[in-house]
Amino acid sequence: MDQSKQILVLEGENGQRIELEDTTLVVWIDETGHEQFRDPNYPIFGLGGCAVLVRDYSRLIAQPWQYMKLRYFSGQAGLHAKDLRPTREQLMALEYFFTQFQFFRIAAITSKEAQLPSGLVVYHMVATCLRERIIQVAKWTPLTRLAVILEASQRADALANRYLRFNLQITDIDGKRTLPTDYFLMPKSANEPGLEVADFIMHAAGGQTKSRLNGAREPGRKDFKVVFREVDPRLASFMEITEVNYN
Repeated sequence: MDQSKQILVLEGENGQRIELEDTTLVVWIDETGHEQFRDPNYPIFGLGGCAVLVRDYSRLIAQPWQYMKLRYFSGQAGLHAKDLRPTREQLMALEYFFTQFQFFRIAAITSKEAQLPSGLVVYHMVATCLRERIIQVAKWTPLTRLAVILEASQRADALANRYLRFNLQITDIDGKRTLPTDYFLMPKSANEPGLEVADFIMHAAGGQTKSRLNGAREPGRKDFKVVFREVDPRLASFMEITEVNYN
């Protein structure tokens, strides 16, 4: 093995050892809401998170996120967006992180108000849309492999295993090619920066969709703008699914 290559070593579900080489695009995925819209106060479901080449993960996500937590959140383990009541200083720190560090952020989301055909599996539809978001950002990277890391969920693991396992085909100057893809589950208790950042991204995406359903107008929520709009457009891919028609 080429010793100059960077290897990212992680621990997945049930102690599984994960080793990823430097030109692997690692995608950290979290969900928001419930795929059957069971919460009447939050009738939303979405999948998404962040993505970065392994060789850039420490520099663009892990180290700055850990530094921000240590300085502004007292090193809080398991930082999750929905539990926060941030101070102004903490909000500024989060804004700095999401606008200054150039990693990909992706999300696909829908709501109970969407016009969907009868019998459509919502999780499958959102997962398919998320795949397109991954393809959109992957074209900007010299990746040789894809690794998808999902936060483990007793409720949703079976759905993820069925609908989030897909072959990623991208088109570049050499034509179309299918990338080898690996899938891993990681527990929330791992407190891995990639999963924590994915949590914040999906919190922003879900909040934006809920605000729209409640009648809010553009430009929308501040956290959504910070995560998806105040960065290079090539880094962000967000889609809210409001209608699906079969051809």
